This record gives sequence, structure tokens and C-alpha cells, in this order.
Amino acid sequence: MNRWAATFQLAALAGAVPARWRGMGSLRLEYGPPLEAEKAHFESCLQLQAGPRLARLRAGQLYALGVAGYRASSAARQEGNFFHNRTSQGAFAGLLFSWEAAPQGSPFSSLSIAVLRDIRPRNALLGWRASLSLKSGF
Repeated sequence: MNRWAATFQLAALAGAVPARWRGMGSLRLEYGPPLEAEKAHFESCLQLQAGPRLARLRAGQLYALGVAGYRASSAARQEGNFFHNRTSQGAFAGLLFSWEAAPQGSPFSSLSIAVLRDIRPRNALLGWRASLSLKSGF
């Protein structure tokens, strides 16, 4: 089983944007085979997010970020489908609510809830996606 991945992420440095704002961009690339090597599964995703701080909560800060991006796959496997022309692509947009803890304020460094909508997908599922993520340091 082969699997390669690369993720590149750029975030605004403290002081580069007003303190009440956050901004970030990321690019993810992936490669897949074998599934007894019918060759070239490939997937890519570009995502941008930015937004203001809504409030200071407990030992952290709550941000509301607008999210937009584009993803493409050569085998539509991110949807669990396999289409005759082997491509899947589409844009997505939505909101991400992120609570980021102060350095020693919590055992968790962040809690995020995202709600995204697919926009004009081709050979991919259309609909809403929701996710919850929790980050904690060791």
C-alpha cells in the first residue's frame, strides 16, 4: 500500500494583521496507489480562511472565520465513488468557529467547528459537511 501526502500551511504572523483578525491558507497534495495499481489516484485541496475575533472566552479567544477552497481528485475516491472519466472537482465555502486557548489556560489548545457547503461539484457529492476538531498538546 502506497500513500504519500504533503501539506503546506501559511498563517499570518502576530502583528502582520490587526490583533482581532486571523488569516490562513493551506495546500494539501496526496497520491494513492496501489489498489493493485490501476494507477494514478491523486488528490489536491486549496483552502483559505480569514475572520475576526468575536469574543474573549474564559482562557481563550473565539474567532469566526470564513472558509473557501477548491478540491480535485483524479479518481473521485474522496467521495467513495469511481466515475468513468476519473475526475472529481468542486469548490466549497462556509464558516469555521474556532476557540483558541491561552498558552496555560486549558489542557486543550483549540476547539473548532466547521460547516461547509459544496459549490458546483463535478462527479462529487453535493451537500453540507460539518466537522469538529479538538487539539491538545502533549
